[in-house]
Amino acid sequence: MATQLVLPHPVEPTERVNMTNCQGFNCGGDCLCDTPADFMFPNNSCAYNQDALDPNGQPLSPDIQNFMNYVYGCSDYHFTDDQKQAIKNSLFSSSRNYIRPNYTPNLEQVTGTPTLVSPQGGELVPTYNAVPLEWTAVPGADSYLIEMTTSGQPTRRLIVNSNTTVVNGLLPNKSYLWKVLGFNEYSTCAGFSGQKILKTGELINDTSVLTTKEKWTLGPNPVKLGESVFLTLSTNAKLAADITIFTANGQLVQERRAIDFAQGDTSYEIETNSLNTGLYLVNIRTENATRTLKLSIVE
Repeated sequence: MATQLVLPHPVEPTERVNMTNCQGFNCGGDCLCDTPADFMFPNNSCAYNQDALDPNGQPLSPDIQNFMNYVYGCSDYHFTDDQKQAIKNSLFSSSRNYIRPNYTPNLEQVTGTPTLVSPQGGELVPTYNAVPLEWTAVPGADSYLIEMTTSGQPTRRLIVNSNTTVVNGLLPNKSYLWKVLGFNEYSTCAGFSGQKILKTGELINDTSVLTTKEKWTLGPNPVKLGESVFLTLSTNAKLAADITIFTANGQLVQERRAIDFAQGDTSYEIETNSLNTGLYLVNIRTENATRTLKLSIVE
């Protein structure tokens, strides 16, 4: 006897205005019962002005201010309760285990702008390879974007996690315009500080006397087998690192020497295609220290 293949939606059902097929095996549309039927009539006037009927002959009345609607240009968009629950169900499903668990980002709105402290406007900095910058901290900001421009060169952009840093690799005897923006994962539109000019000299600073700050993170962790995990370094000075990966039993499985990390935040991609599921130790060796991070690879 032939086996019959049963598909969840043999033919894509059409959503009904009366919500009689908003859930169940052959549900129509988004399969949510608190979103009105919507047959994709995009426009930018924040108004539905069509005369569409569903298969029962009932006229459509879409929720034009829903985030998942196809009308745009509105304000006060919202998700319905069923949509919110669907988002939560997806977030906490096993297929999403690469997302940081039990993590809540900083949701504080960043509204302030930094004030540049040092160098003062037009100040000559004797060195050019290690130029210290300082600005006032901004409430709610976890990170800062620095932009530096000079004639004939592309704009330099650096991201740091404190209100001070040391910039390397500038050109000697040049004038730079610099400004800073504070932000966090939730709020990124507060605006830049005012600009100031700094002038580099021609001396080379002995960077060995500078204190190097390093923060290493590994994510997503756990990571699904076959997907990439990123080793990220946040630092106030560029450096090189040797990366070696061992199994929990001490077997070397990956090795990479002298990887260059720039000042600010730099990520190194680790591919897991050649590995198996299980626990691994990621060993990081720099001129300043040696660190070991645990990595879990799952199905």
